[in-house]
Amino acid sequence: MLSVKSLSFESIITFLFLSILNGVAFASYNFASTSVLQRLSVVQHASLNSLRRVFAIVVTSFFFNVTLTTQKIIGILISVVGFALYCVLRERRNSSNLNVQRLTGLLPSVVELSNSDRNL
Repeated sequence: MLSVKSLSFESIITFLFLSILNGVAFASYNFASTSVLQRLSVVQHASLNSLRRVFAIVVTSFFFNVTLTTQKIIGILISVVGFALYCVLRERRNSSNLNVQRLTGLLPSVVELSNSDRNL
């Protein structure tokens, strides 16, 4: 069993520094995630969150020299293609809504006149 007496002062300082850094990073991530969620829909936030996980897997596998198996690569590709498909379909839907708004903005609006206005 490891006792506190057997730990060096440097290892304790390193542990405390990394613990504080981890807490600051986690709090920053939660703050950023909340800020993004206020500006996006829940579906968009979940999509970005899944892409963040893919990014973390790829970066850590290169950083820690972990080999990516065929199964992992297929999973990464499915996630990236799914995110890209979501973006394309969302953009098509938004552009079709914009076209309808542009057309209706060009049409004259129908205003119902009251009886007193008709007599003028």
